[in-house]
Amino acid sequence: MPGGEDVARQRRMRICVVNYSRRKIGGAEQNLDVVLPEFERRGHHLQFVFFHDEHNEPQTRAPIRTSALVELVDAGQTGTAVALAKIRAFQPDVINVHGDIAPDFQEELIGIAPSAYSVHNYYGTCISGLKTNSFPIIQPCNRVFGLRCLVSYLPRRCGGLSPVTMFALYRRERDRLRVMARYNAVITHSARMELEYRKHGLNPSRVFGLPYEVLQRAEPSTTTPLWPVDLRPQLLFAGRMDKLKGGKILLAALPLVHQSLARPLDVVFAGDGPRRTSWERMARALEVRFPQIRCRFVGWLTAPGLTHLFESSHVLVVPSQCPETFGKVGPEAAGCGLPAAAFAVGGIEEWLIPGVNGASAPGDPPTADGLASAICQVIGDPEKHAELCRGAAASVGRFDLNTHVDRLLALFEQIRT
Repeated sequence: MPGGEDVARQRRMRICVVNYSRRKIGGAEQNLDVVLPEFERRGHHLQFVFFHDEHNEPQTRAPIRTSALVELVDAGQTGTAVALAKIRAFQPDVINVHGDIAPDFQEELIGIAPSAYSVHNYYGTCISGLKTNSFPIIQPCNRVFGLRCLVSYLPRRCGGLSPVTMFALYRRERDRLRVMARYNAVITHSARMELEYRKHGLNPSRVFGLPYEVLQRAEPSTTTPLWPVDLRPQLLFAGRMDKLKGGKILLAALPLVHQSLARPLDVVFAGDGPRRTSWERMARALEVRFPQIRCRFVGWLTAPGLTHLFESSHVLVVPSQCPETFGKVGPEAAGCGLPAAAFAVGGIEEWLIPGVNGASAPGDPPTADGLASAICQVIGDPEKHAELCRGAAASVGRFDLNTHVDRLLALFEQIRT
């Protein structure tokens, strides 16, 4: 990663940021919500291009924060030709592309100004983008993207069951990888993803690992909280509810945790997604069998609501069975002093340090027994739990916002010269 933070602070740039959405629907948008205001605070001129305007996005999601000085371009409404004309007229010093943008539009952007692509998923390295085999068991996939993926896609249940869709997705990801090789810089958010793109043939000198920023909300405590005898530990899941995020395996682990600790359990599921209904159904059946386990589904929450859950819970459970590119929810919870239990897959291994800010379970393959053991390691002993809470709060210092923006601007400065 380049240095030169002082130069990056001093020289004002015209920065065009391109993202699929204007609203905070995922990690990319959460990142932009804090980074864009910081760019402005430092005196840089911004243009923000997006493809879904506020009328097409869920009204429950807040828009990414920008001031009246930021030029907004709704490419979904104006069309790509008009959007490209507006970008050229803006005369950016650098273009920063995020997320799921069509490869042909990316090629046009690369021709306008020095460009950096911030990767938030397995773009160009997997047909489905999940980097996970689902048959005969769910486990991470380490295959290098190529024609052999077509042979494995249907038998290993890497995605859907349509051959037509499979070939269409393969061509899309092949084109993505080809376009990514043309960027001046590809920015990843974990060492795992940095290695992934180097493994896929991108120029190592153009691939950079730059961890997400995380706000610290809790100071490491030096006291050990007393646990009442009748304490009901609260477990928290926070995220999108789909097959590979592990809600089903978490629910299977709960009776094992309950029996091991001989304590009642409260479990909160925050978020939403296609598997929510089935998870709720499984939770209701579980409560009938184990009356001392209570599950609540609270949907998506605003930042204050999620912070309150971080502060009132005893362990964040991240049961993802796919190799997360980073798993930002873990450090966010740690910023509130909440330790985590998770499978050791993907970028999770870069922020979850067993015995320091939580506990991990083997992830290849992930099992309910392993997850239950990790949860019990976090909340099984009050003094150990207090130590992990202190370690969690102390662990997020390396994800400081100012450092993140310093390094990002230094990289922009390097590729524009």
